[in-house]
Amino acid sequence: MEHFRHALTVFAVAALLAPARGAHAGRPVFHHHRADHEGEDQDHTRNRSAKPAKASVPGLTLHSRSLLGKDGKTEVEISTAPFDIGATPPGNISECDIRAVDPTRRGKDDVDNQLKFYKRYEHLREGGYVHWTYTGLPHAQALRIRAEARAGWRGGEVEAKWFDVVRYRPDLAVQMVDAPGVTPVNTMVQVNATVVERMDEVGAHADCVLLVDGAQVDVAPGIWVDAGGSATCRFTTSFQSGGLHTITVKAQNVKPGDYDDSNNAFSRQIQVQNSASATMYYDMAVMDQTQTSTTTTDKYYTSTSAPPEEHKVETSNNYTQTRQLYGTIPAAIGDVKRIVFSDSSAGKSLSSVTVMLPAFTAVTPVDTSLCDPATTNESMLNDFDMTAGRAVTVIRCFNANTNQGTTIVSVAFSASDNTYYSSNTCKSLALGCVPGDFTTGTPDGTRVLLGDDYAADFTLEDGSVYNAQPKLSLPVVSGSTTPVTTSSCGAQDFGTGTLGKVCIETVTTDYVRQGDSSTLPASN
Repeated sequence: MEHFRHALTVFAVAALLAPARGAHAGRPVFHHHRADHEGEDQDHTRNRSAKPAKASVPGLTLHSRSLLGKDGKTEVEISTAPFDIGATPPGNISECDIRAVDPTRRGKDDVDNQLKFYKRYEHLREGGYVHWTYTGLPHAQALRIRAEARAGWRGGEVEAKWFDVVRYRPDLAVQMVDAPGVTPVNTMVQVNATVVERMDEVGAHADCVLLVDGAQVDVAPGIWVDAGGSATCRFTTSFQSGGLHTITVKAQNVKPGDYDDSNNAFSRQIQVQNSASATMYYDMAVMDQTQTSTTTTDKYYTSTSAPPEEHKVETSNNYTQTRQLYGTIPAAIGDVKRIVFSDSSAGKSLSSVTVMLPAFTAVTPVDTSLCDPATTNESMLNDFDMTAGRAVTVIRCFNANTNQGTTIVSVAFSASDNTYYSSNTCKSLALGCVPGDFTTGTPDGTRVLLGDDYAADFTLEDGSVYNAQPKLSLPVVSGSTTPVTTSSCGAQDFGTGTLGKVCIETVTTDYVRQGDSSTLPASN
């Protein structure tokens, strides 16, 4: 069973990532985060996150955001530069007034609710960024801010006034970790994790980190998770010792902070085997993470507007789906006569693949990350279908000195529309990506409709016949297939002289199906 996972993750996954057309047909198109002159990312696949408030005066733009955490504390930040861009805000903010106002009374003090919140700060010498934390400022509370500042230490001061609204901090949660249930020692495996944002108001950047037994082994830096959206982190790692190991995926260094960091990590266990001694062992893993969302946004420019001046309906679909058969044969097989794979769910056929008389290609020099270091001959065959997102891979490792060897087989289907790549994955697959890059645009692979059960039938013939016939249930392990409707309204200044509002209604279906079936070698 040794080294079969690395073949699956390196060769099969590399095949799934290769685009179906274009001048660079061996590599996916990766995207890097870029910011405009305002510091806002322009290349996120989705960004309906509420933006920081800002006010522009000659020579200077002031930014603010007011974010409420689970602990009931609201942090108000004011800056002469965009937030979270890694640069020191220039100049100095010398004076600031923060007042809670009633949006229904043209921005007057919130006396009816008896909040009576007012803070004044003078003679500030903290530079171009100031912040304060308060208790008692509720969600959706409107704030009127006045500040005096200058763009440089020698420039003249200017005054700006604007409105802000208290919003929830983003709440990133690692919802699911998909990895094989069993793997050989000293071979590389693929781990996929789904990170979601739960407050549906402000998106966040974070580092998506993989830990094995508590130690960090891989990272996808600076991922973006949109408000109410999700992202997939793809890792590659290996295990140096047999036994039961714990893998953990964690979202950390969240910007602009996390509403509740108790849900930022998700752990599961993986059995690492020291050897294999059966004709063919396999692990069949199926995962289907689906999120559909229809958002209706109505913007009322004034407090008396009816109907809204702007009405917009947006529909988004996020999904990640994998069907992966991993197998190992404790012998170097002969020339392959035929490979057949078919699968079904809920009584309906999903795919049917037959590969006749595929030829092995010699791999020189021997890749010791795939085969045992004592291997003298390595060869590989594969068959790809980019439209279906399917890769059939066989790797044969043979030691002529001992007349022994191992064969690795895999059939993998993958479909996803928003995937981030880690340091090890970019390095191992040699795809030309930078850690934290992501693929978007045309989705990778074809998504199929999965029901409550799944069955597959695999056959490889080389004179002998090797079979795998996994059957497994696919329960909904997270979320629900029933749509959920949420709605909210918040104050917003449209520059009309009276405070308007934005109302958002979202209908979301969010669930995860998952199942696994394995035949395992005995542990040493």
